[in-house]
Amino acid sequence: MDEMEGANRRFHKVKSPVAWLNSVVKKYRDGECIWAYAPVIAAERIELAKQADAQQAQKEASLKAFHEGSANAVANPVRVAVEGNGPLGKEAARAKLLALRNERAAKVGMAKK
Repeated sequence: MDEMEGANRRFHKVKSPVAWLNSVVKKYRDGECIWAYAPVIAAERIELAKQADAQQAQKEASLKAFHEGSANAVANPVRVAVEGNGPLGKEAARAKLLALRNERAAKVGMAKK
């Protein structure tokens, strides 16, 4: 199969894979078969598999670190102080957030009131 992949890349699409395979088998029986592409294609396939495994391992490590960080954040929460730290401070913070949201929306042209 690697040899056929190499032939497809090098020349053209194999129109009849069955006929192509029969010709390879006949050449192999006659001792005339030369594997020109199979070693290169196999090496590429192995290298791609290694890269995919490395990417998967990196992704899993990243997710594990993220989840451990999230668990640590839940176990040890950090309090964020709001100015005034009372009902008026929260209302001021909400008003400021609303103003910022409207300012951003105005730039885009979708201001809310």
